Amino acid sequence: MEAFVGYAGVSHAAYLCERAKRAAVPVQRWTRSPAPRCVVCERRWLAPRRHRARATPRLKGPLGASLSSSSSASSSSSSDGSSSNREETDHTKLAPVQRTGEILAGDMDAGKQCSSEDENIELPEETFREYLVTAFKRNPIDRDILRLALPAVGALALDPLVALADTALIGRLGSIALGGVGISNNVFNLSFTVFNFLGMATTPTIAQHYGRGDLAKASRTIARGLWISATVGLVAMALLSVASRQVVAFFGANELVAPQAVRYLRMRLIAAPFFLGGMVCQGAFRGFQDTQTPFLMAILANTVNLSLFPLLIFGAGMGVQGAGLATALSQITLTSGLFILLVKKKMLNLTDLFRVPEFAKLIPMLRTGAILSVRTFSILSTVSLATATAARMGNVESAAFEVTRQVWALFARLLDAVSVAAQSLIPVELGKKKYVRARQVSRRLLQVGFLLGLLFCGILQGLGAKMASIFSRDPAVVAMIAACFPLMAFFEPLNGLVFVLDGCFTAGRQFVYLAGAIFTASVCAWSALYVTRALNLGLLAVWASLNLMMVLRCILLGVRYYSKASPVPKRKDG
Repeated sequence: MEAFVGYAGVSHAAYLCERAKRAAVPVQRWTRSPAPRCVVCERRWLAPRRHRARATPRLKGPLGASLSSSSSASSSSSSDGSSSNREETDHTKLAPVQRTGEILAGDMDAGKQCSSEDENIELPEETFREYLVTAFKRNPIDRDILRLALPAVGALALDPLVALADTALIGRLGSIALGGVGISNNVFNLSFTVFNFLGMATTPTIAQHYGRGDLAKASRTIARGLWISATVGLVAMALLSVASRQVVAFFGANELVAPQAVRYLRMRLIAAPFFLGGMVCQGAFRGFQDTQTPFLMAILANTVNLSLFPLLIFGAGMGVQGAGLATALSQITLTSGLFILLVKKKMLNLTDLFRVPEFAKLIPMLRTGAILSVRTFSILSTVSLATATAARMGNVESAAFEVTRQVWALFARLLDAVSVAAQSLIPVELGKKKYVRARQVSRRLLQVGFLLGLLFCGILQGLGAKMASIFSRDPAVVAMIAACFPLMAFFEPLNGLVFVLDGCFTAGRQFVYLAGAIFTASVCAWSALYVTRALNLGLLAVWASLNLMMVLRCILLGVRYYSKASPVPKRKDG
């Protein structure tokens, strides 16, 4: 009989169950028997026979030499017939190995490439207690998560911060100008946010091509996305420019506000194709696991915005038209810079861009876009309905809901950075067919999302009363805000899980199930909001309805994630 020796964290050939790994058992030895078992709990190893018959694994680290010699000695003894089918190893004679929490991830990060046969090993699920315990321990994957998430946080946080500064400058023109710009921004955002599928669909597709090393397909994917964004952007720009008066009137602009809204909207529409093209470019960089470049370009674009705003509004005397032009030029700067860097870094081949794509090759992305538009519409409509429900309750409830919604949206943007990391990291591993590694990454991301949710929960619980007094001087509004914060805080850890699960399903390209789950959860939230409005249950009931949507999203996505149809499978199929 041929005997094999390995130690935890070095090779998949050294089989130890999850319980044995956490017990830090350093060495496992078994014979070529039909069903080897773990030396700790006698759990059967169900890997294929061809994997069990592999040669002694290459050993790394300080124990490599001693273990290799031990392996050869045991192999020769078994060939002489002197070894039994199950050899016992004296673990006390061997030095300790790395911490058990770093078993597989640490080995892969050290540079060891696993074969496709290795990926037939199924990764056991952790218990809830083990999940919580390991969440607070350092993990080698954390470095990759931080590398992608921190720049994404910066890029996502820049836009609302700069928007606040722009609002302050426009406010000096008067309430009429401020009202017109607010309506125009609502029109622009609602018209173009539904096309965020251009970035969401691009990121996992590029990441999978990048994981397989197929840069040519990645370039063609980017080119098709840019063609779609340019076409849709030009059509939308023309339609909204012609019907701008009717559109702003539909959104509630009166005779005084409408002219200001139209002037600002038409100026901002100049950059509509660039706005959509920027989604594609940012999605491409995320797919190549580069979130730093979009962050740096966002800093440049917002610097241009802040510089041009006072010059065009007050210096050139353009008023709201200057504000719209400054915003458009900053968007053009962002997209142009990202495009140039894509070409310079050879992520995009200009030959693919100049070649007009066949419509048949655009259908998959358009189909994905239609599916993801259902997801975006469901979320936006639920939040809009909640806003309208709060507005009908009175001025105090409306003001309190607007403040709490902004806080909720800020935390959502921060959690979305973890979702961006999921969309970038997981598809690369899936493209390499490293399913165990992909599952480990998704597990750690879920832990990070949960921990961030706990942090936000603590902030709202501990500082909620002080935060409420910052946003308003009206005692009634402050009291209403302070009453809503505890309910919001309770669901923040769950929100962290939801955002990561959303990123996992995007990474696994299970867009149909993702959109269906969110639509189902939104329909239930709509029903709850209707009951809240009919019975006048108060602002807490509005937030309970929104949290109901998040709970149902977590349940529907979580059940699928832990099923055999998971977007991040536990083992290789077939």
